[in-house]
Amino acid sequence: MGDIGGFAAVQVLIGLSFLFFLLSTACSAVQETLAGLFGWRAKTLEDAVGNILGNPKVKRGWKEWFGRVDKRGVKDGAVEQAHVEAGLPADLTSEVFAHWRIGGLVRDPDSSLRRRSRPSYLPPRALSLAVVETLARHAPDAQAQQGDASKPTPWADTDAKILAGAQDALSRLPARQPREILQKAAVNAGDDLERFRGHVETAFDDAMERASGWYKRKAQLVLAIVAVAFAVGLNVDTVRVATHLYNDEAVRTAVVGKVAAADKPQEAADAVSQVDQLQLPVGWGAGNVPSDAKGWLSRIPGWLITIAALSLGAPFWFDLLSRLSRQRASGIPEQPGRRLSDKSVSDSDEVPDPKRP
Repeated sequence: MGDIGGFAAVQVLIGLSFLFFLLSTACSAVQETLAGLFGWRAKTLEDAVGNILGNPKVKRGWKEWFGRVDKRGVKDGAVEQAHVEAGLPADLTSEVFAHWRIGGLVRDPDSSLRRRSRPSYLPPRALSLAVVETLARHAPDAQAQQGDASKPTPWADTDAKILAGAQDALSRLPARQPREILQKAAVNAGDDLERFRGHVETAFDDAMERASGWYKRKAQLVLAIVAVAFAVGLNVDTVRVATHLYNDEAVRTAVVGKVAAADKPQEAADAVSQVDQLQLPVGWGAGNVPSDAKGWLSRIPGWLITIAALSLGAPFWFDLLSRLSRQRASGIPEQPGRRLSDKSVSDSDEVPDPKRP
């Protein structure tokens, strides 16, 4: 039995895997570009911190959809008024992100662009420090000191005084807007600031595990939308491409030959350029455009298969392509190799030489 890569069906599978790998690489590049441009990681992190702090729902402007920070107050006016009467910020998350410790982790704290003014990663120790000092700043004693330049700022006080200020601020929270995690941390801390910060950091670590899942689901949804754009926009009909590869041995052999020499593309433009070089029935050129309604309907199954394939992501197709390439290179040997337990006649049944002593 010869090289398994010589079978037409296997070559078609390798060709389709290579095509899906190139296109999914381009889709992933587009998805990552959008994520960086609109600051989706930073937005997910801010939402997770808001859940930890028990932040009320905030009204957001239309600019939020385009990667900007556009908050317009708390949705529930009664909650915001209750916080004002208690001398506390209703939008505690924004106050915490304006803290000097977190501001030192971003490119431009004053920018309205989320990717510049919000961190994509936040050390737990930085968050706990920002939370406790922000709460301590709203204690009555700390507010009285803010107008007196001769007195130290709240975070310049001792740990015991900072914790006492934070506990006092939490005790004045309105009943209709509890912040359970912070209040529980204040109760369990006693008079130990490090214990309070430890509770906040543990809650943050737990929340980030969930936030990773939120971001992955969002990224997967965006990847599926980008896959639709690529499948329809480039007219990638899997059924038609597979039929063309199976019937045209020259094209099939050329595509398989490119697999061995191909490097992993890093940019969408590179991947799309390599797709054009494969000479496959892809795109809206002459002969690829359906001539009637039946032709358009016949493309839908192939587009759906392409969309589903691209949604699996570039790592999946890279791994499958590597496996298929190794299988094609190894094939099945013509004769089984000799095992150590096998003995030839010359080894086991050697005729003794009478002249040998």
